[in-house]
Amino acid sequence: MAWPVYSERFLYAITYVAGSRVYLVPDDMRAIITHISMVNEGANAGSVLLRGHGIKLYRRDVPASPSNETFVLRAVVYQGETIDLYTSGAGLQASVYGYLLTDSSGRDGPPAAAADYQRFIPDAPDQQPG
Repeated sequence: MAWPVYSERFLYAITYVAGSRVYLVPDDMRAIITHISMVNEGANAGSVLLRGHGIKLYRRDVPASPSNETFVLRAVVYQGETIDLYTSGAGLQASVYGYLLTDSSGRDGPPAAAADYQRFIPDAPDQQPG
């Protein structure tokens, strides 16, 4: 089944004071975060924090002006979960980009169901399954 895919800018922040932005993944959708871009036009360093469903995905102290960078990642955020972007410092700007896929199966459907079964296998040879 082909999933309709949309390129999205989930969040952006142009800050003059510290603050946060939140994106709620809509029902029947699945978000894939692919990039975060940052520019600091301020005179002081600032911080950027990106979270998906409360899990820290990226944190960076961005040096003072003029600096910019883009970080590439792959993180899945399911329907009803949030993408949070926190920035601090005057002049610090950040944007979060990725894909939004139609997914009526929600978090419990394929291919997410495969992730529900996780097994820890220790490195010690005597701990390996026989």
